[in-house]
Amino acid sequence: MCQERLKVYQIQNDIFQAKATLKSIIENYEPEDELKKEAKEKLAKLEQQEAAASKIKEDAGKDDYLEM
Repeated sequence: MCQERLKVYQIQNDIFQAKATLKSIIENYEPEDELKKEAKEKLAKLEQQEAAASKIKEDAGKDDYLEM
């Protein structure tokens, strides 16, 4: 059920809901098995894609610098 929702969110480009679904699985699913491992991997991949697509650029050398 959750995996179906995740696919729908990804198709709709609803990154916020996709991340929330994955975080919910990671935080609330009890046995540490393939489902939880897959959720962690998908969340990491989603966060990487989100960061790559972000128009906000952070300068690693300056703490108070933010470019848009």
